[in-house]
Amino acid sequence: MSQKENKLHSTQLKPFSFYYCRIPDDMPDVALHWHPEIEINMLTEGEGQYQVGDSHIHAKKGDIIIVTPNILHSVYTNTRIESNTFVGSMDFIGSTFYDKASVSYIRPIINGAKVFSPLITESDEYYNEISECVSRLFEIGNKKEDFYELMLKSELYRLIYLLYSYGKIKVQNDSAKRLDKIKMALQYIQENYQEELRVSELADLCHFSKAYFMSFFRKNVGIPCVEYIMQFRLKKAGEELKSTDKSVSEIAFDCGFRNLSNFNRHFKEYFGVVPKDFRNNKI
Repeated sequence: MSQKENKLHSTQLKPFSFYYCRIPDDMPDVALHWHPEIEINMLTEGEGQYQVGDSHIHAKKGDIIIVTPNILHSVYTNTRIESNTFVGSMDFIGSTFYDKASVSYIRPIINGAKVFSPLITESDEYYNEISECVSRLFEIGNKKEDFYELMLKSELYRLIYLLYSYGKIKVQNDSAKRLDKIKMALQYIQENYQEELRVSELADLCHFSKAYFMSFFRKNVGIPCVEYIMQFRLKKAGEELKSTDKSVSEIAFDCGFRNLSNFNRHFKEYFGVVPKDFRNNKI
């Protein structure tokens, strides 16, 4: 998904989800997006490029990437990445409580006043302690033994305690205001991708000149705006191919393409197969 993610990771009764993510097997990449939950990734294979806020990270096997709620993040790789991923609501550990722990330590993360330093590597002196905690979190979530939610909550509290103790939670800087402009543009793309989109519209939305917006977008997203729009439309088309019985041409036009042959060409370049084979799981 891209932009503000619509996928439901948490509910009141199940405020968390566990995934095993494989890129490019499950998807070609994870485009820039955000969601209101905390995200914890532990890379089990491969390496690739993560963007978390304004941090650009080359991550490898063994690294831990922690994403603050509502922070823009993405994943790209030229080879492959496999990771255990946890996505969960901070409500699960009491962000709505009014005790000292919540008010002083949990709620500032939710409201954006404080953020996680996203990368933890094996070279960090505190890696073993944090890695043990994160590994335990995934073990609990995968086994789902009786009363496992209590142990899961305990490990999340311990993880946040360790991150504070080792200075891995810091006060948010002014870059968040700059990235709000990117969020505004991405949200507009999400809501209007089926229509003709002009870069000049997005520049006007952000109160930038077209030239400045194009440079600003590429610097903060990692790819040109036109390419991002193309990839977003292609991913939407992929979702439609998997979840509906619509014809390829209908899906192409629904996703903002005005020429079927152009859609087929770009789809094959991005996914590695033609739409029909993608629908039939020949990927």
